[in-house]
Amino acid sequence: MTLLPAKTLKIPDRGQIKEEYFADIVIFDPVTVISTATYESPLSYPTGINFVILNGQIAVSHGERTDKFPPVRL
Repeated sequence: MTLLPAKTLKIPDRGQIKEEYFADIVIFDPVTVISTATYESPLSYPTGINFVILNGQIAVSHGERTDKFPPVRL
């Protein structure tokens, strides 16, 4: 989440890479990202998302979910 949506939704301490903020970072190559969602399966994960860091914990590593993946959404 970037700063504008975080401010709009009034979600504090997110949206920037800044001291004392949650470390939420997505690392990807835009050329390789492909949506796999369909009408029947709208929550299907995309391919090409290499790393996701949530609250400073690696949640996706080399495209695979880790045990640090949070059980809830923001």
